[in-house]
Order: sequence, then C-alpha cells, then structure tokens
Amino acid sequence: MLFDDDNTAYTIEPYVSPTRVLRCYICQQYDDHIAAYCPNKDKPICFKCGQQHSYNPDCQNEVCCVHCKGGHMAGNPNCPKKIETRDLKKLQRKSSSLISTNLSYTNRWTGNSARYLFGNSTTTTNNNANDNNRLMEMIDTIHVNIQTVSQQQSDLIKLFNDLSDKTNNQVKETVNINQVLNEIVCPLLKDVTNIIYTQINPQQKQQIKSAHNKLVSYLDHKVFNQSSFTVQHILQSSQQIQAVSPQTTARSDDTNIDMGQ
Repeated sequence: MLFDDDNTAYTIEPYVSPTRVLRCYICQQYDDHIAAYCPNKDKPICFKCGQQHSYNPDCQNEVCCVHCKGGHMAGNPNCPKKIETRDLKKLQRKSSSLISTNLSYTNRWTGNSARYLFGNSTTTTNNNANDNNRLMEMIDTIHVNIQTVSQQQSDLIKLFNDLSDKTNNQVKETVNINQVLNEIVCPLLKDVTNIIYTQINPQQKQQIKSAHNKLVSYLDHKVFNQSSFTVQHILQSSQQIQAVSPQTTARSDDTNIDMGQ
C-alpha cells in the first residue's frame, strides 16, 4: 500500500483472526476434538496433575502439565506445547488464506500488465500531467508578456507620433519666422539703416561708418545665406521625420499582426 508520493509503502497481508486452540476437557488432547466427541471417555486425564483419574476440581496431587510435564495445569497459555500447536495452526490458516487470495486474483494481469509490472505507472502519469500543467502555465505567461510588450509598443508608437506632430508644427512655425526675418525684418532693417545713414551729417557718418558697413555687409551676405541654409535644413529635417514616422508605424503594425498570428 502506497501512502504518499515519497514511495512510503507497506506490504499488505490477508487478515488472520487470533488462533484459538481447542482442548478436550476429558483427555486434554489439543485441537483434535471436543469432550462431547472424545474417544477416550473411559480414560479421563486430570487437567491439574496430568494423571489418569476422573474429573476432580479439588485434586490434591502435584500440579503437572500432561503435555510438557511442566509445573502448570493443562491449557496454560505459556505451555510450550500449546504455543507450538497455536503457531502451527496459525501457519496453516495463513497458507490457506494466501492460496484462497491467489485463486481469487488468478486474472489480475489481464489487461493490467503494465500497471502490475511497473508499480509507479500511476506516479509517472501524475508527473506527466503535472509537467503538462506547468508547460501550459509557462505558455500562458509568455502569451501575457507578449501582449504586454505589444501594448507598450503601441503606446510608444502613439507617443512618437504625437511628438512628430509637435515637431512638425514647430518646424512650420520656425520656417514662418525665418521667412518673416528674411523677407521683412532684414530688408526693413537695411532700409532704415540706409535712411539714417543718409540723414546724418558727415561727422556722424564718420563715427558710425565702420559699424554701418559691417551691418550692411552682414545683411547682404551673411544673413540671407545663413537664413536660406537654415530654412532649407529645417525643411529637409521635417521631411525626414515625416518619412520615418509612417515606416515605424507600419513596422509596428506588422509586428502586431505577427504576434496576433
């Protein structure tokens, strides 16, 4: 009988009731007959002294066992002869019980050979079931993690798209500011500077001539070239951002489709 998963087992044996040894109260013979059927009724044996005489509960002879000649009366539980007779009878009953049990299980191998040959078949089946359950739990965990990563990726794509829209708006605003500077502010500043330079007296012109020439030279050459480059660079950056954003979204959609499949 298997008690737990640690292979703690005990051998099972057929139950044998306590062995009772019969004794004839006339001839004191063990386990053969009872007094009603005693063949030696004319030769009674005293249960106290072991001698041949009629039954006398007040027998004054020395106590002696008729079977082992020990200092006890016939039928004493500690009599060696009675113990031997009881053990022999117990062994006979046990043998008879085993034979009966074996006969009742003559076909125990039919259809169950694997179970009787491999006593741990049930344990093996349970272990396989536990392994399958753990594998399914791992698969479920992986699936949940994939879904979580997919959701995080979708959130990042949305955030990237929002940042791209804000960047495009800022680029457009920067382009507009550059156009205002190049087309309005810089020409106006140049005209105002020229007007002021022509209205002042020669002495004042001499004082600001160096600064005026630098400003005019900067407005004529530096500002417009740098502004044109800046505007062109900003437009190219904006176009690159707009081109990258749809590709990233498309790749993310493809990834989501693959995960779903």
